[in-house]
Amino acid sequence: MQTDEKELIARILNGHAEDFGYFLERYSQEAFAIVVRLVPQQEDAEELVQDAFVRAFNRLETFAGHASFSTWICRIAYTTTISWLRKHS
Repeated sequence: MQTDEKELIARILNGHAEDFGYFLERYSQEAFAIVVRLVPQQEDAEELVQDAFVRAFNRLETFAGHASFSTWICRIAYTTTISWLRKHS
């Protein structure tokens, strides 16, 4: 993970929630590419990506930094989608 991203996470955790937009802009397309392979309906895929980012924001303090933020958010997007598919099948 880039040092700048570590600093951004620290700022977010210290009350600067608006800085989370950086992660949304940087990684939403990557997360969407994973989700849309599993859920081909674009509206559902977009909503699932949004849900994944909300979950990531709410659990940001659990991000340990052992993997990249990209890996972490994509894993959240994947598990969010799998849970949604289980409920809707």
